[in-house]
Amino acid sequence: MIKLILVCCVASLLFGCATQNVSQFSNPKPSQICIAKHDAVKDSFLEAMQEGFTKNNATTKVIQGTYVKKNNMYHPTINKNDLSSCDAIAFYVANWTWDLAMYMSFANIWITDIDMTKKIAQATYQAGGGLDKFISAREKTLELVDQMYGVEPKNDKNTSL
Repeated sequence: MIKLILVCCVASLLFGCATQNVSQFSNPKPSQICIAKHDAVKDSFLEAMQEGFTKNNATTKVIQGTYVKKNNMYHPTINKNDLSSCDAIAFYVANWTWDLAMYMSFANIWITDIDMTKKIAQATYQAGGGLDKFISAREKTLELVDQMYGVEPKNDKNTSL
């Protein structure tokens, strides 16, 4: 009986399941995206988002955003005067957690029209409890942005620390 419990514990540590949900852009895809900077998130996440949008033929402009958490949801605000030449706004949240090493435990990127009335794409990542949580945050961010553009992820496992 103890062996069975031990095997189950080890299996749950090794084979936790990450979840990822993406809603893609419909046509036309935005070509100029303003990204509302989230000061509480690592700058490397913002840089990876910019790289991902550029890779998918969209130019980016970083604007200041204010993110207020209410009822377990973030409600961002921006200065509408910063939106010149943008046809969409990207918002984001990402959290890192410690478990033997720092890892990105959660990320959410959502894109709205410039009036902020319609969500036009979204990508969410939630790390699992197993060793597959130790991914490259940059590569995961690039993958999420690609998937919003309809680019399928590669089949190789991203397990680097």
